[in-house]
Amino acid sequence: MRRKRKPTRNTKIAGKRDMKILLFLWKWKMATTHTLATRYFYDVSPATAYRRLYRLAEGGFITSRCDVSGNKFIWILEQKGFDVVRRYLPATLQEEGFKSEHAGHDLVASAFHLGGFLKNVPEQVELFSEQQLRRYRPKDYPFFVCPGIEHRPDGYTCVRGDDTYKVFAFEVELNVKVKRRYNTHYWTYGKEGREAHEIDSVLWLTASKKEAARLKKIVLNYSASDSIVKHHSFYTLSDFLKYGWDAKEVLGEYGSKSVKEKVSTLLTNKVVTESNHVCSQVLLNTSKTLHRSKTYRMYEFGDFC
Repeated sequence: MRRKRKPTRNTKIAGKRDMKILLFLWKWKMATTHTLATRYFYDVSPATAYRRLYRLAEGGFITSRCDVSGNKFIWILEQKGFDVVRRYLPATLQEEGFKSEHAGHDLVASAFHLGGFLKNVPEQVELFSEQQLRRYRPKDYPFFVCPGIEHRPDGYTCVRGDDTYKVFAFEVELNVKVKRRYNTHYWTYGKEGREAHEIDSVLWLTASKKEAARLKKIVLNYSASDSIVKHHSFYTLSDFLKYGWDAKEVLGEYGSKSVKEKVSTLLTNKVVTESNHVCSQVLLNTSKTLHRSKTYRMYEFGDFC
């Protein structure tokens, strides 16, 4: 459900911060008020942050979307906002657009992928979102994403070290499908479907430990024997909501590592911090305003469906 406003003609994009907000909403499809305030309004009051978002909405660049209860909100692009963003994207896209088809899934997927890098993405880290995978032409993919894959994960993260790099694929699977629906995962994560670029780990977020075990059995049935993926890691939504990137994998055969421990392996300085706080109180806190509410309106399974 959306709350439509009549655009205000005199609202304009005022500086780099507005532009960054629009680009962020395109790349990640949506964001909570707390997410945008934490990333782009850290040096102003909460009231100022919300007023600017409200003005961008009045201008028709973005809009807020609420769940069926009318108590939880996210921000998304409008066509006018996409028209502004479009000039900063590759000249030719494989598919024009900006909208999310599954808002609840995409909200969790963006939180799981972005996680501890919300405040700062270090130079040695590159995040390639599902939106970019879908919209960019394969020729415009970064070096660590293999073109021509049949299955599109929820995003990739590449972390560079001094003389090496690691690639992580992120998958949010809160509704495990029938077995045959995962055969394309084989071509993405199996040797025959890859070219020169390895995926060091696939990080899965599932609804429960039981569902994680079921999914692991399905996926490894297709790819375990000759996959170049070194490790599949499974995490549960409840643990992620509680601990963020500090959540431990639930089916770890090689030690129960957290998302933060895996992703930050090659980082030379402490750039991934406050993952519990970032995920639980920011990325998935769907309160609309920052200055009026002292309570958290946390995402729950089934919101924005």
